[in-house]
Amino acid sequence: MEEKNKTKGSISTFLLIIAIIAIIVMGVFIYKLNNDKIAETQKATELQSQVESLNTTVDELQGKIDSFSNTINTINSITSEASAKNSNVSNTNSSESSNTQSNGKNYNSYIGTWGNSDTNNEITIKNVTNNSITFTWFLYRLTGIDDDTTINFSNGKAIFYFEGYDDKNFDSKFTEDEKYMRKATIMLDENGVNVDVEEVKSIDNNYLVLDEPSLVYITPGLYSHSEKE
Repeated sequence: MEEKNKTKGSISTFLLIIAIIAIIVMGVFIYKLNNDKIAETQKATELQSQVESLNTTVDELQGKIDSFSNTINTINSITSEASAKNSNVSNTNSSESSNTQSNGKNYNSYIGTWGNSDTNNEITIKNVTNNSITFTWFLYRLTGIDDDTTINFSNGKAIFYFEGYDDKNFDSKFTEDEKYMRKATIMLDENGVNVDVEEVKSIDNNYLVLDEPSLVYITPGLYSHSEKE
């Protein structure tokens, strides 16, 4: 009986030791799991902090990129405006230059009123471009061309025609034999502005043809205007 009790005591002791060992192992395992969890949490926190820092850096870089892009756009806009202004100035200068030149010669000095003290004839050059001239023409005691007239201009010359009836019989009746046709050539040369009027038998319709009664009295001849006012 006593031997049986000893056997039971040994078994109980053995089981107790096994239980203590199991508890210790479980405690170590739980401790390790807890430490691993804490380490993972710390790593996650650090990673989150790094991500937030990276996001902040990205935002700062994006802000700098946007600022740089705005600066580039501003510079491009200013450059475009300056280029457009330079282009306009260039075009204006080119236009002004062409407005007073024909075949490479500058006719700006002819713009103005030219007269002749001996005859009181007066011609006013309003404008000269690379292919046209605008003028008015007045003759003493006669009516010339009062309205601004623009005709083709080339190589220092401009041609126009005029026609009408000359009341030679002073009877206010115009007949076919009283009809006249004349050619006028305006010349810009070293002598000033001259108009050469000549009688013709036909009119070249490639040129301007004026039909004004006031031109009846402008007889053929050279009308000199050498004095600029």
